Amino acid sequence: MATPAGILNSPIHLQTLLAGGMCPGRLQRQFIRASVDVESISLRFPPLFAPLVTINPKNGERIFELPLAVVDSDDQVSATETEIDITFNDGSITTQVVDLITAPRRIIFEGLQDTSSEVTTSKGIDNASLAASSMIDAHLESINEIHFPDRDSDRARPPQAEGMSIISWSQCRSIFSEHSDDDEAKMRLIVRIATECEQLVEDLCTRPHRILRRIRRLERVERAQQLDSACIRWLIRQPGRTLVEKAGPKRQVMSIIRTDSADTPENRVLRDFLERCQRAASQYLKEHEYLKRLKRRSNRVDLVHRFLLKATRLLSTTEIGDIPRLAGLAQPNYVLQFDERYSRLWPWYERLRRHQTELDNVWRWQHRLWAERCILTIFAALDEIQGKESRINTRAFVRIEQDNGQFIDGRSPIGMWIDPRSPQRDGILAIRGESLPNIVPVIDDVPVHALMSDLFIAKVDRFQRKPIRQLMAISCCFDSEAWSHTEELKSAIGHSDSTVGAESSSFQMHRCIMIPAPADSKYKIVFCDDKKRTALVTLPIDFESSIAGVTEILKHWMGGHY
Repeated sequence: MATPAGILNSPIHLQTLLAGGMCPGRLQRQFIRASVDVESISLRFPPLFAPLVTINPKNGERIFELPLAVVDSDDQVSATETEIDITFNDGSITTQVVDLITAPRRIIFEGLQDTSSEVTTSKGIDNASLAASSMIDAHLESINEIHFPDRDSDRARPPQAEGMSIISWSQCRSIFSEHSDDDEAKMRLIVRIATECEQLVEDLCTRPHRILRRIRRLERVERAQQLDSACIRWLIRQPGRTLVEKAGPKRQVMSIIRTDSADTPENRVLRDFLERCQRAASQYLKEHEYLKRLKRRSNRVDLVHRFLLKATRLLSTTEIGDIPRLAGLAQPNYVLQFDERYSRLWPWYERLRRHQTELDNVWRWQHRLWAERCILTIFAALDEIQGKESRINTRAFVRIEQDNGQFIDGRSPIGMWIDPRSPQRDGILAIRGESLPNIVPVIDDVPVHALMSDLFIAKVDRFQRKPIRQLMAISCCFDSEAWSHTEELKSAIGHSDSTVGAESSSFQMHRCIMIPAPADSKYKIVFCDDKKRTALVTLPIDFESSIAGVTEILKHWMGGHY
């Protein structure tokens, strides 16, 4: 068997392929190219499998993607080493060490403690982590709304199968595009909880469900009412012949006492819920600190701040804060399912716990989450171009738990769009990277860095299924600082893609690289070569605002303005 160095090339950074050493910005994608006999690649820390991005139709070479190494401060600015296990088709395994690209994450503070002396993150890291947090929270909020519709909405909970919710693409888009009002503060799960549960948690903490417990303790003889076998054994071991002698000078014997206690499973869930709300509220207020600096009032921020104060007060002044913490994963008992008050708390707790669990897992895959968000925007833009009459009516399969940063299952049928600008009424196919060799095996000269794209938009004859005449490879890179290096990126990407538009190519190859726009800015499209076949598109994180930019680049590609 060949040595690991002969099997794997060095990890391929998108920065290396697109910009080389010319670009000061960092595009946060990292890939590994492996030979055809490699079945899978897994990381030892974090323990997960590297997703297969695509297979080269020409030589069968497999391309896997690696996660980011999440860091919390400037103290960890170097790449993090990790070991990967390479599994071959014959079952053999070998190991290689790789460096992961680092990504900053803001420290999440609990409660209302003064953390000013603990903050060590730089302004750059804080801004980057805030941008990532905003994008991740917005996406997870929409995914949560799909699985758990708000009570005030007219949507019912969608049918589920194999751990996925089944919803139409039109409903999926409407959920991602929702704007409830003009409040500058974003709608997040903690806002909904503060709205629905403020009075509920007050009532539960002041009047918690209690149970009678039987405990053994020393009690005066005249008050002892019940003894069990353990109490009798204790009494037998005491010196003396009569009960008075055995009771001793304090006149106490071991007996059964009934006492009420709030230490119940449902109240442990209540405490865990309040502590999770503290963390979520603190993060929400941190995210919207800019409104305070600008002296702008927000009803949502005020609501969350009031709820944070209440949760902190209830944990410190009521007995709920003194009961033991929840151990393990909570399971709904009879009270949590059928009690009039606790049954209202349980759905919100389950939703918040799932959101925070997914939030922790998805930070390593924030670039793939951004890619999914861009793909959904592309689907919405294609529907906009076609008009209401031609919109697809197929369904999306949305996972309840993320798979390497993505929730939309790759098996979701997306149909075919019609190009309204083409005289032949060409069909437009959206192809995920891992499905490319199965759908269009005729392509054998796609550049390697184009193969590592997240989505391919292809023009085909929708009746005769003729070979593809045009192909656009779309890469999505979540780097909140890349927009400030647009000119360097334009020069480097245009140079690296100079061979893509060669006249000898059997089809017309276009590339589109999507990165996030700075806060409070609109989309921007920069063409990186003279023939306008490669474009760098900056999109706002807001879903609805990004559709206009995606629509413009798709119309350019369909219109044939080369």
